[in-house]
Amino acid sequence: MKDELLYIGNKIITSKKELARNFSALLDSEYTDRLIYREEHKILEWRAEIIGYLGESLFEEQPIVSKK
Repeated sequence: MKDELLYIGNKIITSKKELARNFSALLDSEYTDRLIYREEHKILEWRAEIIGYLGESLFEEQPIVSKK
């Protein structure tokens, strides 16, 4: 099971920018009028970072990811 989580976590990390773009397209299309306008690239970077932490949480120890 640990190998599978490592594989999935690494896939999430390597695809985090694409996942963030897809997430943004889905979320922003539904809530565009509720969003406060910010620079799109900053929002994508932030979302990619969060998605990367999600991937890391599948194989790193909780205290290490929590510090990030």
